[in-house]
Amino acid sequence: MRKAVMVFGAIALLSVAATWGCALADAADGTGRAASTDGSAPAGAANILSLNVADVFVKPSESVVVTMDVSQLLQAVNGCQAVIGCDPALLTPAGAAEGGDPWDTLIYAAMAGGSVDVSVGVGALGHVGIQADGTVARLTFTPAGPDGQTTIWFRPDVSDVESTIISDMSAEAIYPDKINSPVITIDGTPPADVQIAVDPAGWANTNSVTLTFSASDALSGVDLYELSIEGIDGGAYFAASSPHVQDVSALADGTHIATVRATDKAGNSASAAAEIRIDRTPPEPFTPVADPASWTNASEITITFSTTDALSAVHYQVAVDAGAFSDAASPYALPTAGLTDGEHIVSVNAIDEAGNSRLGQVSVYVDKALPLIDVTSATQNGIELTSGSPNAVQGTVVITVAASDGTAGLAGVPSVSVTPNGGAPEDITPTGIDNGDGTFTYSYEVTAATPDGIAAIGATATDNAGNAASAAASFTVNKNRIAGLVELDALNPKISIVRPVTFKASGPGGMLGEWTVNVTFMPGSPVGSYQLDDVPDGITHLSAKSPWNLRCKVAIVPGANGMTIVNFTDGVMLLGGDINGSNTVNIADYAGMKSHWFSIDGEADINGDNEVGLPDYVIMKRNWFRIGDPE
Repeated sequence: MRKAVMVFGAIALLSVAATWGCALADAADGTGRAASTDGSAPAGAANILSLNVADVFVKPSESVVVTMDVSQLLQAVNGCQAVIGCDPALLTPAGAAEGGDPWDTLIYAAMAGGSVDVSVGVGALGHVGIQADGTVARLTFTPAGPDGQTTIWFRPDVSDVESTIISDMSAEAIYPDKINSPVITIDGTPPADVQIAVDPAGWANTNSVTLTFSASDALSGVDLYELSIEGIDGGAYFAASSPHVQDVSALADGTHIATVRATDKAGNSASAAAEIRIDRTPPEPFTPVADPASWTNASEITITFSTTDALSAVHYQVAVDAGAFSDAASPYALPTAGLTDGEHIVSVNAIDEAGNSRLGQVSVYVDKALPLIDVTSATQNGIELTSGSPNAVQGTVVITVAASDGTAGLAGVPSVSVTPNGGAPEDITPTGIDNGDGTFTYSYEVTAATPDGIAAIGATATDNAGNAASAAASFTVNKNRIAGLVELDALNPKISIVRPVTFKASGPGGMLGEWTVNVTFMPGSPVGSYQLDDVPDGITHLSAKSPWNLRCKVAIVPGANGMTIVNFTDGVMLLGGDINGSNTVNIADYAGMKSHWFSIDGEADINGDNEVGLPDYVIMKRNWFRIGDPE
């Protein structure tokens, strides 16, 4: 049932209302003008009556407030009635009221379904009328429930009571130009597909980020975007447009939430969030480790490294010396093929996801060159043996080795061995002495058990990188030795004296060797000892002769291990009297002695008492005409 309200105001208004019946009857023939549906007045329009909506976007819970306004009046009027319609599926009429001074008298209001009938008069000024623009009535509608779009319109004029007319001061009906309301959107659905993206998207060392965001709204459309940044202005929302460059210099390292709130024209809102990740701190300090850590000749060196970052993951790059960095993972196999000998710096750059980096370095040491080594000498009693002559006899052979390595340095004393003829190598490294000048000396003992023949020297130098180089030399061992005593006829020195004794060795092939030995004779003793080294094989006889003594020759039998004892004593001593060295005693020797008689110059002093005199003559006379043994 239609709801009706009737209000009677001033007497003038009643007279106007009384005339409406006649006016409406005149208009019932359909001369009223149709309403504009596009919100605009027709060309040349006058006496306009329009339905205006302050907020065309509303939620289902909000009211739609419509004002019915009059404008461009061509004459004074004092009353208005209107028949208005709406879509009852979307809107429900909820109220009608006068528009306010001077349209201050609500005469009639009826609402049912999708219809609103309203009549309003000009109260206090009804007797003179009003021609100014103004608001005639205020209408309220409540959304019926579903979302949608609709309008509020003037219903067609169909009768004297169901028409929209304005009454002038002569009680004549004026059919206005009518303008329906703009489209009203009822929207209770928030925006959809709200999205926000941060650039850089991951961890970043930056003072600004770019936020891009979007949303969709099928009915009213998105009206406003607002941003909230955790840690900035307490997270308060502020209006923004996409893309938005945000200053984040005040944000500490860590994750911060950026929220976008999209609000449609009806006031519905929805939000989405993304993370702003700030990392301005490099990874923790670290030191790579090289294996081997010292000098090496290996084809690869293993570099291990690791560090942490408080916020993001770390990846690594490796460079050698001033070379370019390239991606790497630990353990990293560093090829040494392209590296020169010497020290190299391996740099490992740890880079977090924000691009912060921390450098760690380690030195590697490459040496692929062989050390230098040479057997410079092998001496015995100061005599060089490596030239092939003389031979080594029983005793100490001093071997000198020169070795050096200018890169890694030597790994200790070079190893040296001597391999005697037909024997096994004998390691003499423990005897090595570092002379501090790049040379090393070693001792090798030639003993009675050492085989005669070529003894090979092998020397190997190893540097601290494991490179090894060798050198070789050799010497000949002849340990045959003849030793014994020699007695000079009637020698009786007052002090210790030295007499040269010449020994000659012979065999079936003839003379095999000769030695002159300074034999020492102690005071009062005619006997001294001698030793002959490097004695050749095949000797069958040995003779001995000294100044002023005849030669004595004896047969020998070689002893074990080349050691032979031969004594020239007693019956085979060296007889005195050979003053001129002819190996006979005769008048020529007497003449020689006479020429040195009583002299103390040592010549012809047979008995060694440091004076030529009668004792020397007695010795000579006793051996007169004797002939010494042949060589």
